[in-house]
Amino acid sequence: MTRRRTPGAGEQHVSEILGFDAVVIGSLAKTREFDLGQPLARGNLTAADLRKLADG
Repeated sequence: MTRRRTPGAGEQHVSEILGFDAVVIGSLAKTREFDLGQPLARGNLTAADLRKLADG
């Protein structure tokens, strides 16, 4: 389970700044799947597409 920290006074969530929520797909070790040339390194995926590719 991922916990989201509640922003303090004067702080904002990244979703408020960038306009979208982060997609949590796994552990920090899984980040290598986002390296250039890897399947998850594309920038044109929806959150649903990203989750589907990450699980498969």
